[in-house]
Amino acid sequence: MSANKENNLIQAYVELNKFCQSSDYERALKAAGKILQIAPNEQKAFHCKVICFIQLHNFKEALTVLSNAKNASLASDLVFEKAYSQYRLNCPKEALETVDGASELTPALKELRAQILYRLEQYQDCYNLYRDIVKNTTDDYEDERKANMSAVVSNLAALTPTADLPTFEESTYELSYNAGTTLAMRGKYNEALPVLKKAEQACSESVIEDGGTEEEAKEEAAIIRVQQAYCQQQMGKEKEAASLYQNVLKDKPSDQALIAIASNNLVVINRDTNVFDSRKRMKAATQDGLEHKLNSRQRASIAYNQAILAIYSNQGDRKAAVKLLEESEFKYRPAIVGLLCTLLTADNDYEKASKLFIDVYEHYKDDNEKLISLRNVWRAAAEAHQRANNTTAAAIAHEALAKAAPGDKRSLARLVKALVGDPERARKLAAGLPPISELESKIDVDALESSKWMMGAKIVKKTVQSKQEQSPGTPGSELGQKTKAKRKRKTKLPPNADLSRPPDPERWLPKYERTAYRKRRGIRRDVIKGSQGMTTNAVDQYDMSKQTPTATATAAKSPRVEPKSADSAWQRKQQQKKKGKGKGKW
Repeated sequence: MSANKENNLIQAYVELNKFCQSSDYERALKAAGKILQIAPNEQKAFHCKVICFIQLHNFKEALTVLSNAKNASLASDLVFEKAYSQYRLNCPKEALETVDGASELTPALKELRAQILYRLEQYQDCYNLYRDIVKNTTDDYEDERKANMSAVVSNLAALTPTADLPTFEESTYELSYNAGTTLAMRGKYNEALPVLKKAEQACSESVIEDGGTEEEAKEEAAIIRVQQAYCQQQMGKEKEAASLYQNVLKDKPSDQALIAIASNNLVVINRDTNVFDSRKRMKAATQDGLEHKLNSRQRASIAYNQAILAIYSNQGDRKAAVKLLEESEFKYRPAIVGLLCTLLTADNDYEKASKLFIDVYEHYKDDNEKLISLRNVWRAAAEAHQRANNTTAAAIAHEALAKAAPGDKRSLARLVKALVGDPERARKLAAGLPPISELESKIDVDALESSKWMMGAKIVKKTVQSKQEQSPGTPGSELGQKTKAKRKRKTKLPPNADLSRPPDPERWLPKYERTAYRKRRGIRRDVIKGSQGMTTNAVDQYDMSKQTPTATATAAKSPRVEPKSADSAWQRKQQQKKKGKGKGKW
């Protein structure tokens, strides 16, 4: 190498060192590239270039450089950098293969392998590896390793709540949070709440002591408050839980996984009410990119709630919902099986529903305890198989149901009926059924013949009685029967009725049509207008004491009864109807 070239190389390394010391990775990347232009085989500069890409979160470019065949000799020792880039690009399986292919498992590769196992949800292997790391390593990162280890323990508690798992000293808020989460995963929500509140307080104090603001402390403690809300929700305090979820979401946290979990839990609280809000929440819980930030249990819960919400809102794609549920790890649970059966039946896909129950039976056939507990599942399975005309599978379902309820004679009778193709076995099983003579006395033939027997016992009884009353008996049968005498209602008379005189023929006519009716006429009087002072002529005119009585007035004082005409009002009305002069009001 010439002196000039060597001087340029030294100068480039000086610049590279200066930029790395100041964490100016963009300029350090250019300096590393300059060195590689001068000397393409400089392994340190190549390593520094890869580190700059990683520090700039350009993992794709780092992996491209490391995987390039031209750089094979330079990248042979950079196993950690390659595996880390694969891990950050959400390729944990490839990252694990890279780590396991290393010639030596260094402490850094052990730490990375534990993180990869956690991402792959291999919690038991992850716990064993962390226990080995904690036991054989002493440095400034002990608290972080214990926090990671306690997170693994909480996930193990979620999978097996009754397992004997270790506990950790709650020296940091991360350890307190994981301890509270472990209690929650075990179903001990009352015990978990005070531990989580303690973790929230410790978190806020820690952030503020490190120079952070109250907003940053709130952001850091958001995950702890969501876990508190989950505990309250599981305890039945849904109003308090919903308030906590909403307060966390109002602060707009930067963690998308946290937003998804809080939104999903709010959808659960809403159920079939406030569907519009639930759809908005579900949209936040199903954003792109969340599949790498949530574990399989969380993804399955969101997918299940998304399918339920689609049913509530009558806008879900049933086939897509079926696909989501079939891909779930919980697809053999009774609730999921029931939902899948409902969706498939709604699409008239009886064959697929029948196959679903066959798979369920294959899944549980070696677990006698589960076979006995899932009575409703086998009952629904028998119906699904019969709809699909799968008699063999229907017989298996009836057999499982009879095994689950050995004392239920109906289940045994259904099994006997299902075993059409195996008469010998059906005959043996039928021996355990009660004789027909015991059942004959309990059968109401008239009720069965009635067309309304499906409408209830009361209607059946009423129908049978009416049929017995209406059906004619044999001659002479009425002699032995008592006929119920009809009750005669007593006639009610008006209080002033005179039975010695005939009733008035016009008593049913309205008053205005009767002969004696006289229309009441109003008396027209002159209206006195003007001022209060009046002339003497007007006073004399309206002074009744000064008026002389007339014959008309005298006659008006003595009332008289007018004689009735030969034709009554009712007869006149009939004549008017015949002539068609007008219509009566009644």
